[in-house]
Amino acid sequence: MGLAALLCAGMACDRGSEGESSGASPTGSVRNAPTVERPRADSPPAEDPAYRVAFGDYEVPASMPVTTAVEVRTTLRNTSDTAWPERGLIGLAYHWYSTTGELITLNGRRTEIPREVARRDEVTITAALEAPAMPGRYILSWDLVNQGVSWFSWKGGETLDLAIEVTSKEGEYIGSAAMDDSRTRLLVVGIDGGSWNLLDPLLDAGRLPNLQKLVERGVRADLMSLEDFSSSPVIWTSIATGRKPEAHGITGFTIYDPATGKTVPVHSGFRKAETFWDLLGAQGTSSGVVGWWATWPSTRIYGLMVSDRFAIYPDIRDSTYPAFLRRELERPGVAFGGEHDALVAETLGLYVDLATGEVDPSLSPTLQMNLELGWQYYKHDRAYLRSSRHLIGAYHPEVFVTYFRGLDALQHFFWQYFEPEAFDVPAEELERFREIIPGYARYVDEGLGQLLDAVSPDTTVLIVSDHGSQAASGAPTIIASNRLMEKLGLLSF
Repeated sequence: MGLAALLCAGMACDRGSEGESSGASPTGSVRNAPTVERPRADSPPAEDPAYRVAFGDYEVPASMPVTTAVEVRTTLRNTSDTAWPERGLIGLAYHWYSTTGELITLNGRRTEIPREVARRDEVTITAALEAPAMPGRYILSWDLVNQGVSWFSWKGGETLDLAIEVTSKEGEYIGSAAMDDSRTRLLVVGIDGGSWNLLDPLLDAGRLPNLQKLVERGVRADLMSLEDFSSSPVIWTSIATGRKPEAHGITGFTIYDPATGKTVPVHSGFRKAETFWDLLGAQGTSSGVVGWWATWPSTRIYGLMVSDRFAIYPDIRDSTYPAFLRRELERPGVAFGGEHDALVAETLGLYVDLATGEVDPSLSPTLQMNLELGWQYYKHDRAYLRSSRHLIGAYHPEVFVTYFRGLDALQHFFWQYFEPEAFDVPAEELERFREIIPGYARYVDEGLGQLLDAVSPDTTVLIVSDHGSQAASGAPTIIASNRLMEKLGLLSF
């Protein structure tokens, strides 16, 4: 089958060190961070005389790159009713807050008070400060801690609150949208199994409105696929590299690893050719890549990467680049959680609990397995779509690449209900399951609309697929490849 492709030139085509320091500033000529009033959700605690402190002069940079550690200096005056003992009990540390007062980091690096500090005495401390892992604007709150007892601020003690801008590392990944005027200029959406023989009847029926708009204002065509290779990892790697399998090294779902003498699931370590996002990065153009086949382990690029195993194996290492993206996307309501799409709830969701994956037990074992697998692919697509929307809005990479896999999987499992004339399908089954594939195609179209809403009106949009589907004679054999590989020990990383 041919590839479905569409090119539209925008929507117009419609954590510590210790010691007392004096002398030169540890931050040199770097601009000092300004003080700021930190928003508080509740009233301050009652003051305890044993926890009084006053902050004096300080040298803390107003801006620092993500995850970097710097030496800073501040002067403290003991205004409490007792001396601070030498070492071990009283320490200087910090908290990171968002600009709205949300606690991001409670326990920053701790630096012990280097000597006894009598009442009304002052001490100057050089401390280590580590920036958060995400770019953005923060409030840094310096606080003393009576170790093992309480933070001074919890007893009414003073804090030193400073406004800090955390920036991206040049050449590592792009900054946040709040600090970066870039925008996404090219959006590439891969739809596995999205051929015109599937899409055209749905377009004609007006069921794919977002794709229809692009068709009407852009260019559509069939693309030549790889005649001798029909497996998705192979073709999608060819799309990414412009090379044939013998040149790019990805030749199937599994591959022989000479280092271990085993056959293992294909991954990015076997790719021998540069991808278009590698080439773009070499020219200073940032990219975001989400869910693309054979991108695990995530590789260092000039941009952002969410690998094809991020949504499938939550605990797998190297699932994103930079590594902090995983923590960001796993926050409630970002990549996971929230309401399920109504189009899927009205089709697949009639037989599968979309929250748990529990399938209607009254169905045949084959249908139960197919529906559970369909739910798994939907769950992955949903996580990648939500990740894509978040990353476009937060980081604005100039080129953004994302991928839907579920439509292809559901065609393998349910094509007989889409083209019943080529099969002997019981009428009752046909009535119940005929909307599984069209409903999922509509979900993908709705996801496309969400991506279009996330980018600028003049963003160039490229929709591409690897192959299509057609009726095949004989009873189908369905293999849950991930489960099989786990049984064989191939997915124990």
